[in-house]
Amino acid sequence: MGEYTMKLNRWLWVVVAAAAGGLMPAAALSVTCEAGGLRQAVGNETDAVSLIVSGEINAADFDFIAFEMTGVDNLDLSGAQVVAYEGEPTFTGRTSSLANVLPDGALMSVKATTIHLPSTLGEIGAGALADAAVKTLVLPRYLKTIGESAFSNARNLESIVVPESVEHLGKGAFKDCPSLKSVEIKGPIEAVKQQTFKGCDALTTVILPKSVTLIASDAFAGCRSLEIIDFPSSLVTIGQGAFYGAGLRTVDLAHCAGLEEVGDWAFAANGNLAEVGMPPSLRRIGKGAFFNNTSMALHRMPGSLEKIDDFALRGIKSAPADVISGTRVTDVGDFALARWRGVSKFYLPSGLERLGDGAMANWSGLYAISAEWVADIPLLGQDVWRGVKQSNVILAVPEGKEDAYASAPQWQDFMIKGVTPGGVDASESPVEGVVARFEGMTLHLSAPVEIAGADLFGIDGRSYAMAAGGGTTSLAIDTSAWDVRVLVVRLRLTDGRIAALKLWR
Repeated sequence: MGEYTMKLNRWLWVVVAAAAGGLMPAAALSVTCEAGGLRQAVGNETDAVSLIVSGEINAADFDFIAFEMTGVDNLDLSGAQVVAYEGEPTFTGRTSSLANVLPDGALMSVKATTIHLPSTLGEIGAGALADAAVKTLVLPRYLKTIGESAFSNARNLESIVVPESVEHLGKGAFKDCPSLKSVEIKGPIEAVKQQTFKGCDALTTVILPKSVTLIASDAFAGCRSLEIIDFPSSLVTIGQGAFYGAGLRTVDLAHCAGLEEVGDWAFAANGNLAEVGMPPSLRRIGKGAFFNNTSMALHRMPGSLEKIDDFALRGIKSAPADVISGTRVTDVGDFALARWRGVSKFYLPSGLERLGDGAMANWSGLYAISAEWVADIPLLGQDVWRGVKQSNVILAVPEGKEDAYASAPQWQDFMIKGVTPGGVDASESPVEGVVARFEGMTLHLSAPVEIAGADLFGIDGRSYAMAAGGGTTSLAIDTSAWDVRVLVVRLRLTDGRIAALKLWR
């Protein structure tokens, strides 16, 4: 065979042709060759349904497989070594490629449904198996890099395990794989990059490593079957549209201590999303982050929150009255809280400076707003309370500021009542049986029913604590670390009542 050393074994496989009800003979081929010699080794057997290759192969051999072995259903390259190539242009115009690398686009659109890649492969190039018919794929144990769009549009791929050796997963690596159901990433990757799993409609199970700090833009966009994902505690960034249009039912970020922002449109259009746990470090909820999640029940926001961007929480199902009262929010963007259902009363945060256009539009059930701790009258955009009959809604403001609110456009349309900050405002009533007392610097609270939680503020509106009740009728809170003489306590009970008290230490 000239300069090539070849060992050629041929045999027949018998394939059951179920549709025909009979037997159909088909060729299978096993070859060993030197790099660039696959064409000679195969000879006239290009119609083989199974090809097993050992020895050395290079970029020219991959082109031969992709363009001339179009009938191969089982492609086993596990025993082959990929060597460097440099020479005449291949079918795809490539004049060079590296050793132990599956070149860019090398097996694009191959028809094989079972593929075993070379066991010593260290890198899969960009688009190397894009649009392939592969259904079963085992990645090499020493693989370090999966390139951009490496498996995009692999229409039959059902599951993938990314081995521990993989350190880099390129953007769009598994984009638009409509049959992909499960993914486990074992390698120490730090980023799930842009569009990595975008459009994987059937994806239900994703296991991410603890090393992930970034879920980039559109990483899981359109994954309509993905109902739950365990977010690693190392997560720092969730990019724009990361889970847009997914099928998530719960999002628990409470343990992600380094996460300060939820990216623009990150969880928008998740119609089944019901529960969200926010991290204690959260500073910003991005534009449209939870837009139109009509099943979503929002819980109290962490005290670190500073900004709620345009459309961020538009159209959610429900939220408690004090959802942002203990936060540092200064700016609520355009339509950020619009179309909330079931909101009857609402407490504004003490540092609020602006409510954007339509920020609280279409709150049809609203009957009271508390602005008693707000330092200055917040600026308002256009039609902040569009669709709300403001003349029927009580606005509790600090005593002495009634006239200022009464002369301010839009604010003046409410039923304004002045209260002493920390007192019982017009939207609350005293609760009989609630007792508060100090023993040293420990505050003891008791109530006639179970306590849902307690919020402690200074008279300047500064938040000092948010304590959970834990299902008991009593609560003890250590206040020794706070340099404050007067505390305002809002005690929330499980039956929905709220008691507000002002206490001297």
